[in-house]
Amino acid sequence: MPLPGIMAPRVVRTLVAQVDTYEGTSLGVSSTWTVPDGATSVIVKCWAAGGGGGDPNTNAGGAGGGGAFAQGTIDLTGIASLSIRPGGRGYTAGGSGGGGGGAYSGVFNGSTPLVMAGGGGGGGSGDTNGAGGAGGPGGNGSAAQDGVAGSGTGGGDFGSGGTTSAAGAGGSGGAGGDGEAGDTDGTYHGGDGGGTINGGPGGGIDVISIGGAGGSASGDGGGGGAGYHGGGGGEAGATGSASGGGGGGGASYAAGGVTSTTFTAGSGSTVANSGDSDYVAGKGNGGASDADGQDGLVVLIYSAYE
Repeated sequence: MPLPGIMAPRVVRTLVAQVDTYEGTSLGVSSTWTVPDGATSVIVKCWAAGGGGGDPNTNAGGAGGGGAFAQGTIDLTGIASLSIRPGGRGYTAGGSGGGGGGAYSGVFNGSTPLVMAGGGGGGGSGDTNGAGGAGGPGGNGSAAQDGVAGSGTGGGDFGSGGTTSAAGAGGSGGAGGDGEAGDTDGTYHGGDGGGTINGGPGGGIDVISIGGAGGSASGDGGGGGAGYHGGGGGEAGATGSASGGGGGGGASYAAGGVTSTTFTAGSGSTVANSGDSDYVAGKGNGGASDADGQDGLVVLIYSAYE
């Protein structure tokens, strides 16, 4: 207690700039970020996971699509915590079949998405008639990119990319099994590739696969990438020796009220915005033929009291 006539010293609290980095894992484990004292807003940067490459059979499997990038500033007024969800990679089938779609990376307030980057689609499986189609990269703020049709006679059709208003359609119209539309297996899910399912597993969030699974046989389609609306799965090639189509990418998104938004689509199998100073090398790229994609990444930038 201060002496009479002497004022108590004034405590000065200093806001300090901070950066928190959440790297995705193969299981896509989420974390809870408790809003620290003094933080009034947070800049969110999300890099989605890449899709898995399709398996080869005489000809190469298609490459998985690269994950998208999404950024926005969230007003923290009335928010006590946020759910941070760096997506898990899409896998190759590891023998024969299409690659799985990559998971989205995002930040949620409870179950409400605030910022999401769409995952890359899985590559289609190659077969004796031609190479598998590449998965579509995760999308910008309006629409993700389609996969690529399988090459050669009887190649399967591509899965379409998701948009901010609708899921991507599955590849269809040929003689092979149709790909599944995005969101069929649940909100934000990529569609499964055409053919016999249980090929390359889709990328996950908290051990639940949300990227579409690739088909499990040579010439089967790749799974769609997960996103605000998931990409469609690629169609399987015609029965026999035709290659599978690639899955479409997942859509990116920012909720109303999120400001200073930026969206960048992946490019082929390359993750978007890898030149950013907060990017961590080895995240978000699609897998080559017979290779897994890479996990996603979330970065938070804010100021809080020491």
